[in-house]
Amino acid sequence: MFGRLVMVVLVTTATGCGSSQPAGPALVPAEGVVTFKDKPLVGATVFFHPENREGASCGGNTDETGKFKLWTNGKGGASPGRYRVTVRCYTKKDGSPLIVTEADRANGIDEDQLIAAGQAKLGVPLKYLNRDTTTLNAEVSSTAGTSIVVAVN
Repeated sequence: MFGRLVMVVLVTTATGCGSSQPAGPALVPAEGVVTFKDKPLVGATVFFHPENREGASCGGNTDETGKFKLWTNGKGGASPGRYRVTVRCYTKKDGSPLIVTEADRANGIDEDQLIAAGQAKLGVPLKYLNRDTTTLNAEVSSTAGTSIVVAVN
């Protein structure tokens, strides 16, 4: 109906052996790209929620090419497993990416203030903001070189 709406490409690699690991779940580096209508989704926040509702969620922010790296509790990477994926993205009224600059932040302006002031609109369909309504899924694998594509058609 909407064609290809959102695509998340996730590439994971296994961590090296022989190093001591801190307490908590083992994390593997995970990164990917988000597209909307076949174009990179700039300025989006991507969240990965454990499918079984156990364990930590992880997330990342997309850059100017739609790429992101996942972080879990301030550490780079994600726990291997299946996830429901949500995407939060707002755009300016003209459709360009809503990006809050360091200068904006220094002046006390953040994304939520711009949204509340009516200077931004939702950049993706509402269903992608909620883990219970999203149709996006992904699996983070502990196998080196695993590449995963999640697409909504």
